[in-house]
Amino acid sequence: MEYKKFGNDIMKRVDIHTGTQIATVDTFFDKEFHVELEISQEEVNIVDSIQVKATVRDYLGDVVENFDSIIFDLNGFENSITVIDGIATLDFSSEVSGTYKIKTMNKGIRNSEIEVVVNE
Repeated sequence: MEYKKFGNDIMKRVDIHTGTQIATVDTFFDKEFHVELEISQEEVNIVDSIQVKATVRDYLGDVVENFDSIIFDLNGFENSITVIDGIATLDFSSEVSGTYKIKTMNKGIRNSEIEVVVNE
């Protein structure tokens, strides 16, 4: 088994031996890069803030240190954060209670999303 890159997609190539013939099959494996989101806590009070950490990884799970920036989306508002050593960090706080969905919106990679609950 081997991996082949086609654009931003990684395909898994498998050779199937039938005894007299060999068939090569390419199947979608993953995007070349993906984002993993982590938060310091899932719930926060109105006066507090939390950090949202976005780690850029390749299809093998290794950190990609030379990625430019991550675009975060919070309820329709986008914010581009520079990636340093494979990680972009967003500080989040809200003056209004509720559940907030924070997601990444970069083109051509597998993005991620996470929810934060803000309590009064």
